[in-house]
Amino acid sequence: MMRSGTSVREAGTWLWILQRVTGVGMLLFVGLHIWYTHFALDVGALNAEEITGRLQRLTFVIIDYGLLIFVMFHAMNGLRNVLLDFSFAARRRRLVSWVLTIVGAAWTGFGIWGLWPFIAGTA
Repeated sequence: MMRSGTSVREAGTWLWILQRVTGVGMLLFVGLHIWYTHFALDVGALNAEEITGRLQRLTFVIIDYGLLIFVMFHAMNGLRNVLLDFSFAARRRRLVSWVLTIVGAAWTGFGIWGLWPFIAGTA
């Protein structure tokens, strides 16, 4: 997580900055998702065939995966900040950080796995 020589304060500053960057990124990706879905594609009813068709376009996949990754990082980092407000000992703070990193990575993988059948056209 932290490289050798990095202080806890520096790591906290980077996480603070990344929390803001992912917040802005989420707004951007949601806006792109809405614009691309409703204006660029101009599709009709929402059904499995339409979703499969959308997710076979590279632009839509990038938008959806980008949104998924930004939301998961933002959520896990926010939850980490809330939990660390309870003044855990340094060892437990690291444990909380690692557990949330693993949970966030697992849920991101689950989201990618859930969208994959639509992208591959096997849904």
